Formats: sequence, structure tokens, C-alpha cells
Amino acid sequence: MSKCALISNPEEQLFALAQSNDGSMGFFASCIAVKTLEKRLGSALQNQVDNLGSTRIQGDKQHARIDSHIRATINSAFQELSDHISLQTKLNGSKLDSPVTSVFAKVINAAENSKHAYIGSIGDSRVYIHRAGTLYQLTQDHTELFAHVLGGQMSQEEFEAIDQVVDPHKLTRNQKHFFSLRDRVYGIGAGEDVQAYLYVYEVAPGDRIVLVNNGVHKNLLRAEIQAALNQGRDDDQAMGTISQMVEEQIQSSMPRGRTTNANATLIVHTVTDQKTPVKEKPETSDDLQKKLSDYKRQELEYRMQVHHMEQELQNPRHDAALRSMKREQLNKCKKATMDYREKIAQCENLLNALV
Repeated sequence: MSKCALISNPEEQLFALAQSNDGSMGFFASCIAVKTLEKRLGSALQNQVDNLGSTRIQGDKQHARIDSHIRATINSAFQELSDHISLQTKLNGSKLDSPVTSVFAKVINAAENSKHAYIGSIGDSRVYIHRAGTLYQLTQDHTELFAHVLGGQMSQEEFEAIDQVVDPHKLTRNQKHFFSLRDRVYGIGAGEDVQAYLYVYEVAPGDRIVLVNNGVHKNLLRAEIQAALNQGRDDDQAMGTISQMVEEQIQSSMPRGRTTNANATLIVHTVTDQKTPVKEKPETSDDLQKKLSDYKRQELEYRMQVHHMEQELQNPRHDAALRSMKREQLNKCKKATMDYREKIAQCENLLNALV
């Protein structure tokens, strides 16, 4: 089962998912992806936008300048994470068997109190906006199925009929062939050169930005996700409801056969009208337990990487340059392992204080 790395940071108005089906190596590459996005598109980007907005250039020229800067930063971030993942696979002596896929949404406070969501996508995870009771899909898939739409061999309506089918067993033979093409996904790090899609939408207070991986949208129809969001719950409750719906669908005695992927990961964020940081709610015991489990999992992943790299360094066939690169990467993984051990200890202390 694939593991999904994510970042949900309301303060910096940045939300991102990344995943690969390539085991621990794929999860490590996914972590590289979200960490790179966090570094390049976090609070630093909003500060840069604010600085550009304070110049003498006003009006349409100012908007165009800001938009150009944001797009260039996003493209540079995707190139950086692609380079990092490529370097990591070279250090390990092989390419990923399954590509890394990633989506993100970055909300920018623009001029005149408006907000714009910059959305990037590589692969088949998706971003939606939930507005006035309706769920709209904002991204397109990097799949062989959707390539037929882009190439003109299939209409958007034909794609929707296949993508949102309730029972795949009732599709025609030709439709079943196309249905199987949903699983042929293009992404980063598997020897593929994929250009990220970039979208910009104006958002308003009350809009919900929804990021989901394929474990959600392949198990649930868009109408089902919309119904869960329409129940009036807050973002955390909505995420819990949707995750439970995926689990129920997989455990059903009569599964639809839409997918065997049970790894459901999603982020739901309601846009607010405030520019000040969102106050964090006090962490409950359940919150800390979830965080502790995540820290332990990531500490284990880095520890496995350390073990693997230490073995690689013993290979006498490696030249001095490659050995130096591997040693540098090893030191970074060791530091990350120690950082997560500190986080684990802090989390355990907080849990003990709640008892």
C-alpha cells in the first residue's frame, strides 16, 4: 500500500499531498516533495508578494508582476523537487518503479482584500473547491485515460461517464479498456518528463479547498464527496466522514471494483476572511496519538534509509565523488532521524502530562 506525505498549514495557507507506490523509497521521495513545496511556497512567498505589492507599480501591471513572480516560484519549486528526487534515486542506484505524484494549493492574499488559490498538480491526486453546496474539480489527471481527452480522441463527457461510473462491471468492453487506463499514471522520478499543471482561481471566505489522493476519488464518486461536505460539519469532521466512507466502501460485501487502493488521504480547508494567523486549537490526546504515530513512522523510514546508505558506502566500486554524495545524504538522514526522535519524546511527554 502506498503512503502519502502531506502538509496542512492554515497559517501559511499551504496544503500539499505527495505519494508513490514504491514502498519506503517512494514514501521518502514523497517527503522530499512536500518538504520542498513547504520551503519554497510557505510564508516566504506571501512575504515576497507583500513586498511586490508595496512598490510604486500599481493596477494591472502590479497584478501581472505578482502573478508572474508566483508562477516562476512554483515552476522553480517543482523543478527543485524533481531534481532532488532524481538525485536521491541515483544515490540509491535505481529509479523509482512508481512515480511520485503531488498536488498543492497555496492561497495568496492579493490586493483589494481578494484571495487567489494557486494550484499545482502532477499525477492523479486531485484538488476540488466546494462552493455553495457544489463540488467542482479544479485539476486534470496525468493519466493515460485523460491523455485521450487532451489528444481529442475522447470528449470530456465521455471521460466523465467512465471516471464517475457507479458500477464498472456495467461498462461496455471498450469503456472497460479506457477505465483501466486510469491506473497508468505519469509523475516524477520514474524516468518520465512530466510538466506540472498550474491553475489560478479566485476564492472567497466560506469556500472549501479539498485535496484528495487516488485512494479517495477512485473509491468515492464526486457526488458522494460533495454530500459528505454538505452535512455542515467542520473541516476535521468532514475529513473523518469521507475517510470512513472510503473504508466502508472497501469493506463492503459488494465492492464496486473501482479500485483496490485503500490508502485514503485528504485535506479539507475552509477559506477565511482574516489575514492574521489562525489560532491553533488545543491538542487533544487523540491529536497527540495521531501525531506520535506519524512521527514514529517517519523516524522508521529515515532509519531504514540510514541503514541502506551505510551498506552502500561499503561498496568498493563507488568512486570518491559518489561516496562523498552518499555520505552527505547519509548525514542528512541521520539528522532527520534524530529530529524525529526528539519530536517523539516531546509528544510522549505531552501525552503523559494529559494523563
